[in-house]
Amino acid sequence: MHQLPSPSSLETTLPRGRRRKRSCSMEGQPRKRTQRKMNAIDNLPPQAITDFLSRVILKPKTRSQTSSPSRSVSPTRDLLNALRVSSPSVDCQSSDSPMAPIAMELRKTLSKDFGEAIIPAALKDTLRAADPQGFDDIPSAAFDYEYTGTPEDLDTLWSEIQQIHLEASECQMYNQDENAWAQGVARRVLSWCPCKSQFLQLKSIQSQSLERTYLPVSAVEVPVSKKADYALVYSPRDPAVRSVYHRTDRAGISLSQMTDTHTKRLVMAIGGEVKPAGGNSQEALAQLAIWFAAGFAKLRELQVSARARQLGRKPLSEGQKDDRGGSEATPENSSSKGDQHATMQLESPSEQQSDVEQPLPEPLPAMIGFTAVGHEWATYIACEHFTEDDGKVIQVTGPFRRLMASTGSFYEISKLLSLVERMRAYAQDTHWPELKERVLLPLIE
Repeated sequence: MHQLPSPSSLETTLPRGRRRKRSCSMEGQPRKRTQRKMNAIDNLPPQAITDFLSRVILKPKTRSQTSSPSRSVSPTRDLLNALRVSSPSVDCQSSDSPMAPIAMELRKTLSKDFGEAIIPAALKDTLRAADPQGFDDIPSAAFDYEYTGTPEDLDTLWSEIQQIHLEASECQMYNQDENAWAQGVARRVLSWCPCKSQFLQLKSIQSQSLERTYLPVSAVEVPVSKKADYALVYSPRDPAVRSVYHRTDRAGISLSQMTDTHTKRLVMAIGGEVKPAGGNSQEALAQLAIWFAAGFAKLRELQVSARARQLGRKPLSEGQKDDRGGSEATPENSSSKGDQHATMQLESPSEQQSDVEQPLPEPLPAMIGFTAVGHEWATYIACEHFTEDDGKVIQVTGPFRRLMASTGSFYEISKLLSLVERMRAYAQDTHWPELKERVLLPLIE
């Protein structure tokens, strides 16, 4: 029988060079490395060895532990869903959703011929020289050939457009924060008023809180609160507005949803939220929607008090007890449930005794708001909508493609300034007169 040679005999029979090569093979390397490591450890100081041994050894996780959970839900999406089921319900819907009649009418007013005749034709050569490529994108209908302003008015307009464009370009180029976009860009846009009217005044409400009483209440009875950045208010600089404010101040009546000692005495007309380029547009919408809801809650409270005065009952002042033994007719009690505070609890005895179902309340005038995320400005319309099934719903509709504007070019800035003028016109010609007639004067006359 053939016998295989043993490893020792094989090693002695191989040439010397082959044995050296074998000794340097992969089989011998781990042993030498281990020995070197042990020698290195032996040479370490005792403290280093103690520190090494005292380290926590982590156990390996199983695959089920290391696998990432399902994608978390965005807090903003949670907030928008919470608003939808709050009291009152605040429904942020797209522009193609069904709208209440008063909101539809306002949309038509703002959209009619928007973008046409917004640039004085006398600025054609100036625009072509300043931005040759952008000038080619301007439709011919955008030029106003019947502009009646003075040369000084033209210079002022062009200077303002240039300054807004410069501020917005720098904010974009240097990736500036929300405050830079708000102070450098949005404030300039909203302060622009070619007619020099003092009827509306811009107020920064970034650091001011909404009155907790008027916030929509979530399903878990927690008020949903967010702040907005800017509001255009009816200004006490205007004599007619100042006359109304003087009388409401003497009666101790606050007129807005704000807690600030000054702005709570002013009626809010237009609200807005600003975000930097790349900011969250949905978060901006949620903040604006809460501002809308709180504003409607306050105005509805004022309207209920005005109706009580018209029916011959003395409106309950803050902190005063109801003569029927009920709770105080303060904002804390009367509006903690959203639209429930606006139901007709201050009815005449004959109405209380009647079993006839009361008609749905007449909605208050619609309101306008905007969000500005970087260059892009979006318009929203908010209104009260009453149904027998759902009660009161605050509909916030937008953005509207027809009313989109931007600060990205001279032409887009001209559209934006025109849009702000249309907002101002609605506030002065429609919103204020209706509120004055239906809410403010009945309170003080």
